[in-house]
Amino acid sequence: MLERKREAKKVSAKAKAKASRTRKRKRRQAGQRAKDARVAARVKVAGDLDAELRRLWPTALRLSQREGLPSRLPTLSLRSRNDGFTSGRAWPWKHKIHLSVGLEDDRAGAQATLAHEICHLLTTDGEPWHGPQFWRILVELVGECYSASISVSEVMSERTKYDRQRAVEASIRSTLAE
Repeated sequence: MLERKREAKKVSAKAKAKASRTRKRKRRQAGQRAKDARVAARVKVAGDLDAELRRLWPTALRLSQREGLPSRLPTLSLRSRNDGFTSGRAWPWKHKIHLSVGLEDDRAGAQATLAHEICHLLTTDGEPWHGPQFWRILVELVGECYSASISVSEVMSERTKYDRQRAVEASIRSTLAE
C-alpha cells in the first residue's frame, strides 16, 4: 500500500513536470509569435529603416560640412509601440539612434523621424539641439533625398519644433504619394 502511494506520487510528479514544461514552451512560442507580429507590423509601417539609414547617411555627412565626423553608419535600434506615432532619440557621443516606431504612423512619419535623429548626430558642437543649423541640414537632407520641395524659411516660420517637424513630414508624405 505504501509503495503504491510512492509510485503514484512519482507518476504525478512526472506528469506535473511535463505539464509545466509544456506550458513554458507554449508561453515561449506565443511570445515569439507576438514578437514576430510586432516586427512585421513595424516593417509594414516603416519599411526597411536600416536601408533608409544607409541611403541618407552619406548625404547627411556631406550636408553637415563638419570635419571629424565618423563616416561609419550610426547604430540603429528599433522597437515597436502600439500607440501613437514614431519617436526617436539620438546619442551623438555613442553614435547611436533609437526609434520607437508607432504602429499608427506611416512610412513618411518614420522616415522623417529617422532624418531628424540623423541631424542630431551631425549638429552637436555647442549648437542648440534644435537650432538653425539643425533645421538647415534637415531641410536640405529631406529636399535632396526625397525630392521634397520645402525651404528652410518655410520650416523656420513655424513656431514650435513639433510644427516644424510636421512640415518636414508633410513634404516627405507629398513626395511618397506621387
